[in-house]
This record gives sequence, C-alpha cells and structure tokens, in this order.
Amino acid sequence: MTRWRVIGVGSPQGDDVLGWRVIDTLQQMPLPDSVELLSLDRPGSTLLHYLQGVDRVLLVDAAQMELPAGSIRRFMRDELPQLDGIRCLSSHGWGLHETLALAESCNLPLPRIELWLIQLAQLTPLLPLNEAMEQAVADLSQTIYEYVNP
Repeated sequence: MTRWRVIGVGSPQGDDVLGWRVIDTLQQMPLPDSVELLSLDRPGSTLLHYLQGVDRVLLVDAAQMELPAGSIRRFMRDELPQLDGIRCLSSHGWGLHETLALAESCNLPLPRIELWLIQLAQLTPLLPLNEAMEQAVADLSQTIYEYVNP
C-alpha cells in the first residue's frame, strides 16, 4: 500500500493560504488511512523532516508563475529546476530547492515528490479568497482526492 503525505504550504498572507485551504477541503473527504494531510507555515529547512517516512509526497502551494489567477500546475521532482522563475515554498531564501539539495548532500532517501501550484492573485494579509481562488481550491482538492483514491 502506498503511503501518501499531502502537505499544504502557506501563510496567512492573502492567497498564500491556498495550500492550507486545499488541506482543509481534503479533510472533509473520505480519504484512505494511507493518506496523511498536513498544513505547514513556511517550513523552510524543516520540510526535510516531512519528506521522510512515506512513499509519496504531494506539496501544495500558492505561487507567482505569471499565469492567470487560479491556474494550477503540477511538477514532478525531476522537473523542479524549471521552477527557477517561480516564487513559492520560500522562507527567507530557503525553499524546496535548498531542502532537496540538503537531502542529497546528506544522502537521505526521498520519496516520490510532486509539487502542485496554484497561481495566486494577491498577498494582502487576511483578505478573503476571491471566486477564482475558491474554485482553484475546489478543483485541486478534487483532483488530489481522485489521485490518491484510485
């Protein structure tokens, strides 16, 4: 049985809550016991801890990708170098690239990692999500639900 960890990364800054909201939505769905859901606040290097002990990790985050607001993109681990122009998973300069480089330099085994990104519209603190963002959360939540529940 594949053990999954779905991690919503975010902060309370406007649309940066998107990863958390996907996790909140998934928590309302009947997922198998093999799927663990987590919400993390800008994890930085501590993300490495959450990449251990499972077969597959799905990271969900908001990003600035220069796409229409609410657009969803998926990247496999070997595609992550393409993210150089995308701002996501960063906490004071420490992001996913740095975490994976640290794991590799320490010869730590990593699971299959996928990054699911939603194009954000704004980062105004505590501003509610607009309709496009709410729809993106619903769409991505349903996609992930079907993905981990074949």
